[in-house]
Amino acid sequence: MKNTFSVGDKVTLTESMRRISTDPEKFRIGEVVRVGLWNIYNVQWNGVPYPIGMRGDEIVRAEVK
Repeated sequence: MKNTFSVGDKVTLTESMRRISTDPEKFRIGEVVRVGLWNIYNVQWNGVPYPIGMRGDEIVRAEVK
């Protein structure tokens, strides 16, 4: 089953994406700012000044505390 997200959802990278990331702390938590076609989401990450397009299988819902 595909992950589906809505604008405003808090997300983080999947474990496999975190392992290949050069700076996983930069992508610790983000917010979905746009829902595109074909399971693509624009995510505004805390450590990045612009939204980044991510596939739905590269992100998971974040546990917001």
